[in-house]
Amino acid sequence: MSIYNLTGKDVEEDVLKKITTIAQNYNDDANNVDILFSILYLAMIAEERKANTRLGKRIKRLGIHYLLFEKASISQAANFMRGMNWRQIDKLCEERGF
Repeated sequence: MSIYNLTGKDVEEDVLKKITTIAQNYNDDANNVDILFSILYLAMIAEERKANTRLGKRIKRLGIHYLLFEKASISQAANFMRGMNWRQIDKLCEERGF
């Protein structure tokens, strides 16, 4: 959430440094976590920059929430919004408080 809250429409060096700092908490997996969180950060920026977006980075938050907190499989999380329009996805986000 700390990275999500810092994500806007542009890549910021301070956020990338924060990701690296957070990743250090994962010991032997620090490099992999740094890469993973950086990719997610860039994906959220892409969503924020998408023309005429109504959901922005919330679509990524919903996918991660579904995976981690609702215990969906990776395949389920990757596909559960497929075919939904933005209003349906927006409702799912609002139901979860974001």
